[in-house]
Amino acid sequence: MISESGRKRLLEAVRDPRQRALVSEILGAAGTALASLAHLEATIFERRTETGAFHLDILVSNTDQVDRAVAFLTRLAEHLFTPSLSLAQLVESRLDRVSEPTEEPDLESFDFDIGSPERTGSLLRAIGEADLEDAFVPVISDPGGGVRDEEVAAALVPLASALIGEIHEIRKRTEQALEENNPSRALRELDGCRESFEEAIGALLDSLCGVYRVEMTRGDLIPGYRSALDDALMIRRSIADLRRVVQAANAFVQQPALPIEERAHALVRIAEALEELLERDVLVRMRATDRWEFMKFREELSGREPDEARLTAEGFAKYLDSLSAINDRRVLLEHDRSVFQSIREALEAGASIVSVSEHGAVDLYAEALGHTTKLLGYRDDLDELIRKWETSARTPSETIHLARKLEELVPPA
Repeated sequence: MISESGRKRLLEAVRDPRQRALVSEILGAAGTALASLAHLEATIFERRTETGAFHLDILVSNTDQVDRAVAFLTRLAEHLFTPSLSLAQLVESRLDRVSEPTEEPDLESFDFDIGSPERTGSLLRAIGEADLEDAFVPVISDPGGGVRDEEVAAALVPLASALIGEIHEIRKRTEQALEENNPSRALRELDGCRESFEEAIGALLDSLCGVYRVEMTRGDLIPGYRSALDDALMIRRSIADLRRVVQAANAFVQQPALPIEERAHALVRIAEALEELLERDVLVRMRATDRWEFMKFREELSGREPDEARLTAEGFAKYLDSLSAINDRRVLLEHDRSVFQSIREALEAGASIVSVSEHGAVDLYAEALGHTTKLLGYRDDLDELIRKWETSARTPSETIHLARKLEELVPPA
């Protein structure tokens, strides 16, 4: 899970042979931990969607099935926790003893939000910019031109210590859920921590590159890396597209006075739109609990008559509405805040010169409207404006008109 080219670049930057050996160990352990997280993502979903005996077993209350689910999740939890814990302990044990005297790391300031799923919207709380600024220390080379052990320790140990604390916390909650024969809760805990573990390991690798002044993105170091922001944006766009189709079709399904053929056609449209989503890459980027809900709705809608599926279609439409809560994820809150600020600045700049230079104002308005595409899926009325902008002729008058509409939709700073 660590690219050979990225590994080579980083190791070439480490001049001290002792440090080079340790960095090599850290990269190996990080690769193993990331592979275990990828295995978790694939295994949970496969267990839930295969046609064999495990299909939909985890959420049922049959005693035999619950016992099997608990046994399966117990093994899966160890497979998840052990590699990440080994990585963090490697860093802490090998570097903590060379750290210069400092205050004990404040674990709260490095909260990777591996907490329970109820803590929505705070997935990346600990790896926000302020926290990473604390984790990155200025690099002061020694007289020989290398990096001192203390500098490496100061950059990595706080992150490793925080990760150890969070792993112990989530492990405790998971074990408690399993002891209570509640595999559904245990699975939510495991699935909820996957993204945060990946971000925590990514932050540690970022810091490792930073201390040795190696300019590398996570994508350079981790093949196929997808940031939490990339995933969240794709999910939000896909859910918005599906919600628009389902809402329109469900309006027909809910009208018993319409001919049954029309309602049946609308029901087929809902099922087809759902199937399209299930066949796309976005599905594996979702949390397992959401993926399972989609699978469940597919089963309940399959082959049903309009009257039989009426309540299911309505429930599916409302479920999609509830997924707008994705906007509350911290990574999206920060992204959206930044985009809206850019929109406001462009709109204000355009408004300030429109009376003296319509051409210049139109360029600024077009810039503001261009930023809106980064918010696709944020809100239905904004999505409608985005679609109008993307299909417009973009004449000066049309651009100004849409910019005026945009001003009404942008929240105040």
